[in-house]
Amino acid sequence: MIDITQVERLVIALGSRIRQTRIRRKLRQQDLAEAARCSRSTIRAIEAGELTCSIGAVVTVLWVLGVSRELDLVADPAIDESGTLEYSVADRRVRPPRKLNNDF
Repeated sequence: MIDITQVERLVIALGSRIRQTRIRRKLRQQDLAEAARCSRSTIRAIEAGELTCSIGAVVTVLWVLGVSRELDLVADPAIDESGTLEYSVADRRVRPPRKLNNDF
């Protein structure tokens, strides 16, 4: 089961770090919005940790701020400890296991 409060905390923490990064770079929300080609209200929502922000907007803001290099590690199957035994590079699709029907 998903604990939405944990998700909210993670998103709020990310938004806070984005805000701190913007301030350290001496950028106004409007400057960042123009560079990321989005609205100032989108920047405000990202920094506030609103769950309604699109992942595209968040990644664009991270890229504009120059802090997107670690995104390659997010959900990387090669370092997924819980799925390591089941993952194979040869598999192109993830298929749910089928139960055998031995009823002839």
